[in-house]
Amino acid sequence: MDLLKLVEANKQLKLADYLLTNTYNFSEDPKLLIGILSSLKKYYTLIMELLLEEQINDFEKSLKKLEVQKTILNTTDLNQINTIFKIIKRHEESSVEFVRKKQLVLCDEDYSLEVLSLAQLKQFLSRAKKIHKKIILFVRSVKND
Repeated sequence: MDLLKLVEANKQLKLADYLLTNTYNFSEDPKLLIGILSSLKKYYTLIMELLLEEQINDFEKSLKKLEVQKTILNTTDLNQINTIFKIIKRHEESSVEFVRKKQLVLCDEDYSLEVLSLAQLKQFLSRAKKIHKKIILFVRSVKND
């Protein structure tokens, strides 16, 4: 098990937390929400690589492997990971992004919308912290075996 991935994942989680609790509170710029979400995506990528012990090249296949393994991530955890990856993909493909009522709105060519709010990011971060605690306990148990 590559513990350097856990260290790097921890850095990404702390970065997301700092951006949300400090930087966002100071600037209140909803465009920062994508930066926070990107840090969470990097965090989850590293955690998936740690658990699967392989590079993540195909997200969908890797997520399915984690679903089958049923290691320490439950369905709610996996759904959040999937949601974050989908939002980031949508951001990368969106033709228009704008701010409305302190929320970031992503709009694609068909005018379907994805709205990111501070409350949503707080939920994502809270769940990520809970997952991180589970990961640390798992790594400790594996390391002690």
